[in-house]
Amino acid sequence: MQFNLRFVKGQNVGRSVVVAENQRLVLGRSRDTNVTFHDPLVSRQHCELANSEGCLSVFDLKSWNGTYVNGQRILRPTNLQEGDRVGIGKNLFEVRAHHPSKSEDEQMPFCPESSTQEGWRPEKGLSGTNSRTNLRMESGYNSNGSPSWAPNMVTGYHINGKIGEGSVGTVFSAVRTDDKKKVALKVIDPVYISRESGSKRFFRAVDICRDITHPNVIRIFDAGESEGVYYIAMEYISGKEVGSIINQYGHVSVSTTLQIGIQITAALQYAYERSIVHRDIKPRNIMVNRRGVAKLVDFGLAKRLFRPMQSAITSPGEAVGTLAYMPPEQVDNAISADHRSDIYSLGATMYHMLTGQHPFSEGTFAEFVSAIMEKDPERVDILSRAIPSDLADIIAMAMHKDPQCRHQSPAHLCNELRTLAVRYNCLGRTASSSSTTMRLPRKKPAVI
Repeated sequence: MQFNLRFVKGQNVGRSVVVAENQRLVLGRSRDTNVTFHDPLVSRQHCELANSEGCLSVFDLKSWNGTYVNGQRILRPTNLQEGDRVGIGKNLFEVRAHHPSKSEDEQMPFCPESSTQEGWRPEKGLSGTNSRTNLRMESGYNSNGSPSWAPNMVTGYHINGKIGEGSVGTVFSAVRTDDKKKVALKVIDPVYISRESGSKRFFRAVDICRDITHPNVIRIFDAGESEGVYYIAMEYISGKEVGSIINQYGHVSVSTTLQIGIQITAALQYAYERSIVHRDIKPRNIMVNRRGVAKLVDFGLAKRLFRPMQSAITSPGEAVGTLAYMPPEQVDNAISADHRSDIYSLGATMYHMLTGQHPFSEGTFAEFVSAIMEKDPERVDILSRAIPSDLADIIAMAMHKDPQCRHQSPAHLCNELRTLAVRYNCLGRTASSSSTTMRLPRKKPAVI
């Protein structure tokens, strides 16, 4: 039997952690623990949970402030029942039995926009994307209504407020204290960073971003760890995600799609020349500022090609990314993804921008994966008469099942988009002024 720990109080409120059969989890403040808490009242190694023979027990590891079960401090290993509440420091979680059902999971609706930073195998389904296994913080506030963050939680920055959430952390509006520069500060999910693969991806993404300086890629100013909090300080973009624009207006115009496509292919060509593959191109990872400049964000899944000494994070046969925009080879084995995989994902992103719908709309996970591997999406010019056939041809080529039949470099795709932009007299226009669907209201910037 598996058990689900649902946090109901503290910084982790809204998260849940599954304790598998015969699994032991150490909880504490140290980064070496299985579940890490950024709470000064939690000891470095506070307590241990053990799931053995269908019974979940908790054992205090001589913590300074103690471990509590239903309000009582425990002095010896204690068996837990469903509904029991365990308290450590300022945190409280509730124990629930976790009964995964294969037939239930096969029929359960899934969101093709769900993204995972952990490797998953197509034959086993997309783990970590439904409410029962979601480890992201659901709210910026604790159950008592107070913020789940502190203004000075990262040394050198003053946090003003929460902007939103990314796939592995929370993004805040902040000011760098030494020069008062406004930044977007991404605080990494402590549960994610506590995993070996999570910490490796974090440091690899930071290393990759240091090598990228391009007007169509978000700038990274600083990254690291501050008193147990892992963070990335980024360029503050006053604008919107392309995904939010699609949700607000239903679709994006042809001219604006061309402008964004040209800018993102320029960014991808820059990355390609440095042997970097993004592996998660999608509308939510493209920002457009008020001047119409498109910027590619979130290199959390990026990898370098041709680095034999680079330690592998994704295992052979595993997939990472966002299913709605993933090419067949990335679904089959993310290790094999190269720059042509990013070209496919950008083609799928432009498909969504122009039509307001994903290339595939199958209802179950298995059907969706099968469609990616075997079916061709309906052409965009069939879905909308406003989309010219030559643009539909470009998108169809970018999304070809065989990487050899796609554009062989981002520059190749960029040149074709530029040719169309010249033909339709929209080359050089900014993305925001070329269509009413891109007029950006003065609101807080979206998630980076």
